[in-house]
Amino acid sequence: MIIHLNGWPGVGKLTIARHVSARMGGYLLDNHTIYNVAFAITEFRTPEFYELVRTVRDIAFDRIADMTAAKPVIMTNAYGPSDWGRENWDAIRDLAKRRGSPFFAVTITCSDEEHRKRIVAEDRKPYGKLTDRDKLPAMLGPMIEEDAEYLLRLDTSGVTPEESATTICDWIEGIQKETRAR
Repeated sequence: MIIHLNGWPGVGKLTIARHVSARMGGYLLDNHTIYNVAFAITEFRTPEFYELVRTVRDIAFDRIADMTAAKPVIMTNAYGPSDWGRENWDAIRDLAKRRGSPFFAVTITCSDEEHRKRIVAEDRKPYGKLTDRDKLPAMLGPMIEEDAEYLLRLDTSGVTPEESATTICDWIEGIQKETRAR
């Protein structure tokens, strides 16, 4: 299965994904694992940057496609309605089809107040994550959700990452039970 956590920077995707991965025994491929190569050796948002991200993504996705579909792969991203977002969303959806996996999409949000607190957390800096709360309003908006086989919208305001992960895992397990019962 592919479990994709989509949300703007600072909503808790990576922390939640770590808990989901631990509970489900899955692999975790977060967006920075793919993007950091391009951040390290190209200029952000240049054609070379996007080309390198595509190359790293394609290598990772080819490997995932060859793995057993029974092993969950948990991914994190921030894909809003842009050409780049749609290209990557389609690549994830196509990956699920290639490996014969269900595609579980989770859109993660939190309140504006909570978001402004989380974005400046010190533990974000070592990962090269956005920590400037003044950049948030320029990027906030809807997330891509089209063509998800299964979709959960999860507001993480006032909820621990562990509780959020439990909600996601319980939701997936419920769908799996329902599917097996058919």
